[in-house]
Amino acid sequence: NAGLGGAGKAPWEIPGKHVNSIVDVSLKGVMFTNAHIIPIMLRGLDKETKGPVPKRVVNISSGVAHTSMPWAADYCAVKFGVEGYSKCVAQSFRELAKRRPDLLDRILCVPFAPGVVQTEMNRNKGLPTADEWCKDAAPFLLQIPESESGSSLVMPGYYSAEYQATWVVPADEKMNATWVKPR
Repeated sequence: NAGLGGAGKAPWEIPGKHVNSIVDVSLKGVMFTNAHIIPIMLRGLDKETKGPVPKRVVNISSGVAHTSMPWAADYCAVKFGVEGYSKCVAQSFRELAKRRPDLLDRILCVPFAPGVVQTEMNRNKGLPTADEWCKDAAPFLLQIPESESGSSLVMPGYYSAEYQATWVVPADEKMNATWVKPR
């Protein structure tokens, strides 16, 4: 995960330089990393025998990708972008599996909101540390079944119910099984 925090300003006051930086790191960084890593993962699937554990692309989203905040428009926007991009990757995996049935149930992509954790971006005391979070998150991430590909996943227990009640995109929202071109 690499990301930049929001500027903490009203949407119309965000400096253009900051907009460019946050989009470059927090959204384009995810896209370019996926573009580099996914072909390697797919080639690895060509060489492997079918195993019980699918390969996982976990793109770091945020709780703000499910809501809006008046002084975080830049951060909300890029995290909404990560959510949408990740769902598109998951749909692309499903479409690819139609042509390559050997890939069915072997690779998934999810946008993942990790929760409120003490990091370099959030130094608030009293929050779980990154080390504590890792002990909870690793088992959770490793058990994600392929059937959740495209779902908006949230780290259980790391966001308050009060905060989640404000979300316009609910946690664990499933991806549409089909898609249709707009007309």
